[in-house]
Amino acid sequence: MNKPQHPTKRVLVFPAGMPKALEYIKLVPEDVEIFGASSVRSEPARANYQVLDYLPYVNDSAFENALIALIQKHGITHIYAPHQVVWHFLRMNLQRMAP
Repeated sequence: MNKPQHPTKRVLVFPAGMPKALEYIKLVPEDVEIFGASSVRSEPARANYQVLDYLPYVNDSAFENALIALIQKHGITHIYAPHQVVWHFLRMNLQRMAP
């Protein structure tokens, strides 16, 4: 089966190096495009992603603007956040940040 030219789902996985993140990317269907992001500049899981961008830590004042820029840069439609603190922050703020 050929991969579609423009996947309908473009998922940002953040933090990309967590064990649950690495499990998730192995289970994603072929028609979903995955983008990783990490707050660790020398992310050991980099080889698992075709695209891995840097994001500041979620409690950093630059996080929101950096996340919005990343969403726009890659046309992100979904975010998978296996880290409880990141997940909670996104649940409380993402609608306001990127409606």
